[in-house]
Amino acid sequence: MISVVGYENQNNVIYYVVQFENTVLQKRFSQFEELHQQLLPYFPLPNLPPKQYVTVLIGKSIEQLEKRQKALDVYIKELNKNPRIVKSYQFQSFLGLAQSIQMIYEFEGVSQPIKDFTINFDMGLMLVLGSMKKSMPSIFNKVNQNSQALGTLECWLQKEEVFKKEWTYPFTKQTTCFHHLEQTVVIGFEDGSITLFLLNQENEIASIKEYYQHSSKVLAVYLAIEFLYSISDSEFKVFSMNKNEFLINQSLKELNGLLISNNKAYVHDLFGTIYIYDLQKMSLILKFDTYLENIKGIEKNNNKLYIVNQSGIIQILETETYTVLYKGKGKVQSKEISYSESRKVVYIGNKDGSITAHDSSDFSSLFIINAHINSVSRIRNFENENLVITAGEDRYIRAWRLPSILINEGQKQSQLQQS
Repeated sequence: MISVVGYENQNNVIYYVVQFENTVLQKRFSQFEELHQQLLPYFPLPNLPPKQYVTVLIGKSIEQLEKRQKALDVYIKELNKNPRIVKSYQFQSFLGLAQSIQMIYEFEGVSQPIKDFTINFDMGLMLVLGSMKKSMPSIFNKVNQNSQALGTLECWLQKEEVFKKEWTYPFTKQTTCFHHLEQTVVIGFEDGSITLFLLNQENEIASIKEYYQHSSKVLAVYLAIEFLYSISDSEFKVFSMNKNEFLINQSLKELNGLLISNNKAYVHDLFGTIYIYDLQKMSLILKFDTYLENIKGIEKNNNKLYIVNQSGIIQILETETYTVLYKGKGKVQSKEISYSESRKVVYIGNKDGSITAHDSSDFSSLFIINAHINSVSRIRNFENENLVITAGEDRYIRAWRLPSILINEGQKQSQLQQS
C-alpha cells in the first residue's frame, strides 16, 4: 500500500510525505508533476490535482495544503492500482527503487554519422557504416565535391581487450545500408548499386565487386550464402551470385523495409502491408496488413514478429496466423526495434537519441536510456550478457550494462523465494 499521509513545511517549501511499506519519502508537488509527464505518453492516467499559483508572501493556507495532500493521496493510489505503472521505470524512480543503467564503454573516433554497425566479440571485429547527408556545393568551398566521402566503411579490431580502428574505406556516393556475414560485407547505396567486399583472414579488403541492382536508393540489403536480397522503394530482388541471375524480381510500391528470417523474406511498405516470400520456393506466399503506416523496425523471434512504426506504435504478431497478440505505445518518432528473448524486453530506438525498454508481456515501460544526442541508428542486444550496444548519428557507439529489473518474472519469483 502507498499513501500520501501528510505534508511538511521546510523553510517555506512544502514537501508531501509519501509512505509505502517501511519507507517514508518527501516529495515536492513538482516531482508529482514530473512523474505525471513521464508516464503520460505510455499510460492512461488519473487527473493530477491542479497547480495553484500563489505569492510567496501569502503562501498556501492549511486548508489548501490539506486539500492537495488528500488529492495527491487519491492520485498515487490510483496509479498504484495499475501493475504496469507500478513496475515502470518512471514509477520505480519516483520511489527511489530504480536501479541505474551504466555506460560501461564508449567507442570514440567514428568518422561519420553512423548508419549501422555489427560487432563480433569472438572474431574481435566491429564494422561501422557511416553516411553523410549530401550538402549543396558552395562557391566558398574550393574542395572538389566529388572527392568528399559521402559514406565510409570502418573496420575496428580488438587488441588487448580494446577495439581500435584499423582502416577506413571512403565512398564518393551516399551509403544507405549494409549487412555483414563472416568475411563478406555488402553495402547499398543511394544510386541503387550494391558493393560486395570480401575480407581476408586479417580482416583486410581482399576484393571488391559492384552490382547494379536497382534504379533508385537501396533501402535494405542482406546476404545469405550465394544469394543477395535487396529492396528499393519499388522493387524486391533476390539475386543468385553463382548463377548470375535474378530469382525474384518483383515490382511493388512504396517499400521501406526488409527482414530475412528462417527462409522467409518479410517485405513491408509505407502503408503497413507486409509481403512474405518463401525463399526456398522463391515465391510470394502471403500478404497482410498491419495497419501501421511507416514501419521503422521489424524483428522476428521464434514465432513472433515485433514491429514499431514512426508514431511509436508497437505490435507483436503471432506468425502462424499473423494475428496481433499485443499492441502498445512508445515514443513518437521511433526509428529502430530490437528484442531480447531471455529478458522478454522490447527495445525501441528513437529520433531524440533515447532507448525505451518495454516489457513484452504488457508493454509497461521498464526504463529509458538517454543514449545519444540525436537519432538512434541501431540497437544490438547480447542475450548471454546483461548488455545492450547502441549507435547513433552523433558518431558514438556505446555499451550499456542493464539493471536487474530486466530479469523475467520467473527468475524474480525464484530469487524472492530464495531470499
